Amino acid sequence: MDEFLPTRIFEVDVFLFFILVLMRVSGLFVSMPVLGSRNVPMMVKAGLAGLIAIILVSTMSPLPQGIPHSSGAFLIVGAYEFLIGIGMGFIVSLMFSAVQIAGEIMDLQSGFGMMNIFNPAMETQFPIFGFYLFILWAMFFLWINGHLVVLQILGDSYKTLPIGLMSRMDNNFGWEITRWGQTMFMYGVRLAGPVIVTMILTYAVMGIIGRAIPQ
Repeated sequence: MDEFLPTRIFEVDVFLFFILVLMRVSGLFVSMPVLGSRNVPMMVKAGLAGLIAIILVSTMSPLPQGIPHSSGAFLIVGAYEFLIGIGMGFIVSLMFSAVQIAGEIMDLQSGFGMMNIFNPAMETQFPIFGFYLFILWAMFFLWINGHLVVLQILGDSYKTLPIGLMSRMDNNFGWEITRWGQTMFMYGVRLAGPVIVTMILTYAVMGIIGRAIPQ
């Protein structure tokens, strides 16, 4: 749709739809590693979230039906959208946590289990190997365009989990919850695939190094 958002932003339905999209994007940013850190200025987070929300709304046509206009219903749907974004960001955080756990195992096996480094990106103490694995994984994540995959999944989520779906559910609530779980699992597999490959390669390299070092 040509100039959809800029020309119609002051229409009530378009503005409310933009706010709901912004809620899901904000939830993703709050729970994602690095972006969710307090070291990232709030204005930067808000600017990025607003820009992505504008792009998403500009590519969606037509507007979904049933956008709530009452304050109570709008707050409920907005909270629902925010929770969806948090869930998506949590999946991304799990990938980085897996790298941290792998580093802790390596530290324990190499005798560095008591030595930790503060990681400002995750705002927690990291083991030495875990810290460097975190940096390597972050660079690898960007190299394989993992950030673009996250944005693609965010856009696709509006097809499988459209805005306001919760307010339109009827007696099929249990079925909808099951379908949401399947969708989130599918997104998790898509995001975790590179992590699984990376961890297998990491353990393979560490095994080779361990065999090569004299006992």
